[in-house]
Amino acid sequence: RGWPDLDSARGRVFFLMDNGPASPIRTTYTAGHPNLEGRVLFTNAAEGDADCAFRKLNDPTGAANTAAIQRAVQLNYWVRTRADVPL
Repeated sequence: RGWPDLDSARGRVFFLMDNGPASPIRTTYTAGHPNLEGRVLFTNAAEGDADCAFRKLNDPTGAANTAAIQRAVQLNYWVRTRADVPL
């Protein structure tokens, strides 16, 4: 809720913090701004957290991973994945 939808995001660049959800860098970055208001980066947060706009799901292969990606999309998350797994 409150994040850009796909139509308004089309043609734009987004910056994503690649650190994990438990990273102290994320904790510091979100201090006082739990929903990222006024911030530049989207954080790598756990599903359901106020700052979670995208899901980092590296491996798109296999039925379970494909299902996880489809579920994240259905929940209106952006999905960051890779095409070069398992390099």
